[in-house]
Amino acid sequence: MTVSAPGTRQRLPRPLKVVGVGLILFGALTALASMGAFRHAPSPAIPTIRLILQLTAVVAGIGILRLNAGLRIVALVWLGLLMTFLGLSMVLTFTAEQRVLRPIASPAGNVLFCLICLILAAVSYRILTRPDLQARFFRGS
Repeated sequence: MTVSAPGTRQRLPRPLKVVGVGLILFGALTALASMGAFRHAPSPAIPTIRLILQLTAVVAGIGILRLNAGLRIVALVWLGLLMTFLGLSMVLTFTAEQRVLRPIASPAGNVLFCLICLILAAVSYRILTRPDLQARFFRGS
């Protein structure tokens, strides 16, 4: 184990960089994509809640890159919510009569898309809970 001088920072591990940048890109791109929902929504509350959740991913990604322990918890909660809604979307693809929580119109495409996103979210969650990487958030290095 190397000891760094006070005020210097060690390199951020690649898995944390990937998760942080991934959260930032996902949050920013989905926030931009959902801006059009404000025009078509019957109530402005639903797109506003979606936008807040998407921007939370951006803030959590920045926190991951800065090794902020509090924003790591926000990222874990956000990923947990994402995995819950992706699982719900896959179930509702075949059980709901209307298009509910389906990002893609075809059922097979929706399941494949949700499965890929679910795997990415689970891997990101696992990276953030790995003991060696988790310790970096509390060491301050």
